Amino acid sequence: MNAQRRFWRLASAGLVAVALLLCCAAEEAPAPKPNASVPEKDTRLPPPPPAALGDTEKQIKDIYRDEYQKRAATDRVELARKLLKLAQETKNDPLTFYVALREARDLAAAGGDLETAFAAVDVLAWTFAVDAAELKSGVVPVAARSVATPDAAEKAFGAVLDLLEHLAGDAQYDPAMKLIAPLEDLARRANNADLAKTAQTRAKEVRAEQAEWNKAKPHFDKLKANPDDADAALAAGKYLVTAKGDWERALPLLAKCSQSALKDAAAKDLALPEEAAARADVGDAWWALAEKESGPFKGAVQKHAAEWYNQALEGLSGMRKLQVEKRIQAALSATGLTAEWLRAAGLVFWVNPNLDPTGRPRDLVSKIQPAGTGSVPVVMDAGMKVLKFDGRSDLSYPASDAVKAIKGAGSGFVWIKIEQSTQRHPNILFRGCGPGPTVGRGYADLSLFVLENRLTVCFNWPDCGDPPWASGMEGKSAFYSKHTLPYGKWGMFGCSWDGKTVSIYVNGERDNTYKFAASLLKRAGPESVYLGDDPAGLPEYFTGMMHSAMIFNRALTDAEVRQLYVMSGIQGK
Repeated sequence: MNAQRRFWRLASAGLVAVALLLCCAAEEAPAPKPNASVPEKDTRLPPPPPAALGDTEKQIKDIYRDEYQKRAATDRVELARKLLKLAQETKNDPLTFYVALREARDLAAAGGDLETAFAAVDVLAWTFAVDAAELKSGVVPVAARSVATPDAAEKAFGAVLDLLEHLAGDAQYDPAMKLIAPLEDLARRANNADLAKTAQTRAKEVRAEQAEWNKAKPHFDKLKANPDDADAALAAGKYLVTAKGDWERALPLLAKCSQSALKDAAAKDLALPEEAAARADVGDAWWALAEKESGPFKGAVQKHAAEWYNQALEGLSGMRKLQVEKRIQAALSATGLTAEWLRAAGLVFWVNPNLDPTGRPRDLVSKIQPAGTGSVPVVMDAGMKVLKFDGRSDLSYPASDAVKAIKGAGSGFVWIKIEQSTQRHPNILFRGCGPGPTVGRGYADLSLFVLENRLTVCFNWPDCGDPPWASGMEGKSAFYSKHTLPYGKWGMFGCSWDGKTVSIYVNGERDNTYKFAASLLKRAGPESVYLGDDPAGLPEYFTGMMHSAMIFNRALTDAEVRQLYVMSGIQGK
C-alpha cells in the first residue's frame, strides 16, 4: 500500500508535463528539458521487470490495434499522444503507466517527433529510477531518420544538441559522441550549412573535452576515496575551471588544495563579500595568482578576477577605480574575448561607432551603411563615441541574410543611456518592416522598447495581438524586465530566446524569465533592422544615447551575457 501511494505521488508530479503537452497538442509541444528533474534524494520507484510488462503491452496494443496498424509519421505521433493521455488516466496503475510512456516514446520517435518522445521520457524518469539521457539517446537515431521536413529537422537538431550538451556536461562522452552522426544527418535534412558546421565543430570540441577528462578522472576518483587529498583537489579544481568554467564546483576544492595562494584566494571568494572594496580585494587575489600562472588556467583566472572587479566597479572611485577598469580591459584582451569571441558567440549584427574607423555607424558584421529618418550624430560621452537619438530620428539597415535567418533562437542587446521621452514606448532595437504597399502597416518580428520605465520585448506584431502589452498578455506577447531602467546612466539591456524560454537581462544579469516558445516569423516582405525606432504602425522614436547594438543568431548563456557586459567597459559610467 505504501509503495502504491508513493507511485501515485510521483506519477502525479511527473504528469504535469503530460498535461501541458496534451494542452499544447493543437499548437506546439513544449520543449523538453535535457534531463528530468528529480529530487535530491532519489525516491523514485524501480522500473518494472521486463517479464512483468508482457500482458500490459499486449492489452494496450489490442485496445489500439487500428492505430498501431497505421504507418504514417503523423499517425504514429497521434498514437503517441493518445498513449500519453492514457498514462495520465492510469496513474494508479504502475504497469500501464510505464508501458504507455515507453510506447509513446518509441512511437513519437518513429514519427520524427523528438519533443514528444523526450517529454514521455521526462515523465518516466520522474517516477521511475531510469536514466533519462540514456533513454533519449536510444531513440535519437530513429527520430533523425524519420523527420519529414527541413523545419522539423532543424527543431530536432536543437533537441539533440541540448542532449549532447547535457551528456558532455556530465562527462558522459561516449554516449555524447554517438549523437554526432544523428546531428549531422539532421543538419543535412534541414539543408542548413550552419547546423552542419555546428555539428562538426561540436564533435571536435567534445573529443578534446573527452581527452582532458580522461586525464582528470583519476584525481576525481582519488577524491571519492579521500575527500581531503589536497593534491587531487588541486588538479580536480583546475580541471573544473579550465575545462568547464565551473567555479561553483571548483572553489570548494581549491579551498582545500595543496597550493597556499590558490587556497587563500578561494577562501576569500567563498566568503562572498558585499562591499565594493572587499570585492575588489578578491579580484586582486585572483589577479596576483594569474600573473604566476600560464596557459588556459591563467586566462580563466584573469577572467574570474575581472568578474569580481566588475561587481566592485560602481562602488569604487579615483585611482582604485581606474586600476580596476584597466585590469578588466587587460583580462579581456589577454583571454581573446574580443571580435573572435563575438563571432564564435553567433554575432550577426553589430553597430558600435566607437569601433568604426569610417566615422559612420555601419553594421560592423556585414559592413552595410545605414539609412534612416533625420540625423543621428556621433557624439562623445563618458570618453566614448556614441549615437545621439533626439526622439525624431532613427537609423535603418537592410537585414543581412544572417539576420533574416534568425527564428527559433537568438539574442539582442543594446548599450544605452535613456533620457526623458515624449513617446509612451520609445523603441531601441527592431527587426521587421515599416509600412508599405505590400505589407500594409508593416510588422515587427522583434522589438525592444521601454514601456513604463521597464525594458519590454515583443515578438511578431501584429500577429501577437494589438497592442501586445494589453492586459493579460504578459508572457504571451509582451515580456518585461522586473526592474525599472535608470535614466541618465549607461546600462546594457537585452533578451534571448531559445524556443523554450524568453530571458530578459539588465546589466549582465538575468532579470526575468518566461516559459515561452518564441520564434520569429518567416516573412515574404523586406526585412530591416532599425535603431531608435519601431516604424511598424506608427513611429516610436527613442530619446537618448546608444553605445552599441548587437544581434546574435543563438541564445547566449547567462555566463556569456555577463562576459559581454564586462567586455563593454561601460560599468559605472
